[in-house]
Amino acid sequence: MMVKGLLLTVLAGISAAAPTTNDFVKRSLTEGSSDAFNSVADTLYKTGLNDTAIYNELYLGAEYCRVTYCIATNHLVTGDIDSACPLDTCTDNTANIDVYNIWEDLVSGATFVNHDTKEIVVVFKGTTSIEEWLVDFTFVGVDYTPYVVQSDANTEEFTCDDCKVHEGFFVSIKAFINDGLPAVEKLIKQYPEYKLKVTGHSLGGALAPLGAIELQLLGYSPILVTYAGPKFGNSALIDWINDKYNTDSLVASFESHSLTELPTMSYTRVTHHGDIVPLVPLKQMGYAQGGCEIYIEAVTLPHPEDTVVVRGSWDVDTEYAVLEDKALVLLKLGAYQTVINEYNILSTHNSYFVDLSTCIYLILKRAFA
Repeated sequence: MMVKGLLLTVLAGISAAAPTTNDFVKRSLTEGSSDAFNSVADTLYKTGLNDTAIYNELYLGAEYCRVTYCIATNHLVTGDIDSACPLDTCTDNTANIDVYNIWEDLVSGATFVNHDTKEIVVVFKGTTSIEEWLVDFTFVGVDYTPYVVQSDANTEEFTCDDCKVHEGFFVSIKAFINDGLPAVEKLIKQYPEYKLKVTGHSLGGALAPLGAIELQLLGYSPILVTYAGPKFGNSALIDWINDKYNTDSLVASFESHSLTELPTMSYTRVTHHGDIVPLVPLKQMGYAQGGCEIYIEAVTLPHPEDTVVVRGSWDVDTEYAVLEDKALVLLKLGAYQTVINEYNILSTHNSYFVDLSTCIYLILKRAFA
C-alpha cells in the first residue's frame, strides 16, 4: 500500500506537468497516428544496440543490482558469491566473484570483485524501506559541493557554478563515503589493474552518479551505469557530469557500433518502456537527466538484445515517451490507479533484463512456506 500510494503521488505530478497528448505528438511525431500504442516512442530511437558484448555487460550489471537487494532481507553476506546470497544467480554461479563489503545506513549498497572480468563493482541498492522512500521524495535542490571537496581530499578540481543536487540523495551518499569508500580504495590498491564500475537501480540509480563523482574527484576513472534512476541534479550539474564523463563521445561510439566494452569515464543510463521513475523529479522542478540513454523497448521479460536501443542524450521533448500515448491520456484524466493496474508500473520498474525483485519475493516465499 505504501508503494502504491507513493506511485499515485508520482503519477499525479507527472500528469500535471506532462504536455497534452496533442502537443506531445506535435513535437515528437514525424509521421503516424497519435493513438497508435507505441507511435511516439517508435520515432525516438536512434539506433539499435546491436552489440552482444555491451548487452552482456549491461545484463551483468543488472544482476549485481538484483543481488544487492538481498541486503534488505539480511540475506547477503560477504564472501564468495555462490554462498553470499540465496538466489540461483548466486548459488549456480561459476564466476570468480566476491562480495567484499556491505554498507547499511539510511541507504545501502555493496562492493563486488569480479576476478574474471577484472572489475571492482560498487552497487547502490534501490528502494525497499520507508526511510529510503522518504529519501526519494525529498525533492528540494541544494547547492552542490561533493563531500571529498568539502574535506579537501579531492585530487581533481571541481568547479560547477550554479550546480544543485537533490538534497535527499546527497545526504544519503554520506553512508557510502563513511562505510563504502574506504573498502573501495583498499580494493583499488590491491587490484590496481582492475576496472572500477559504479552502478545501481531505482534510488541506487540516482546515488550511483553521486558516488561516481566522489570517486572521480579522488583521481579514479569509473564506468558509470544506472538502471531506472530518477533525476538527481539540475541542468548545470548534468552538464558538468556529461562533460566529465564524455557523454557526447559515448553517444557517437554507440551510434557507430565502435564499442567492444563500456569505456572508463563514461555514463550509461538504462531505462525501460513504461517505467515512470526516470521521469522524476520533474523538469519543471529544475531537474534534468544525464548520460547516454539505453532504452529497453520490450514491455515484459525477457529483454533480448534486439529490443534494446540507443536513444542518446536526454531531451525534455522526449521525456514522456517512456509512457504510451494512451497512458498519457489516462493521466490527464486523473485515472492514476488505472495506469498502475493496466501498465504494470511496479513490474516495469523492477524489470531490467532480469526481475530485480527476485530476492525479496524468494525470502517471503520461504518465510511462508
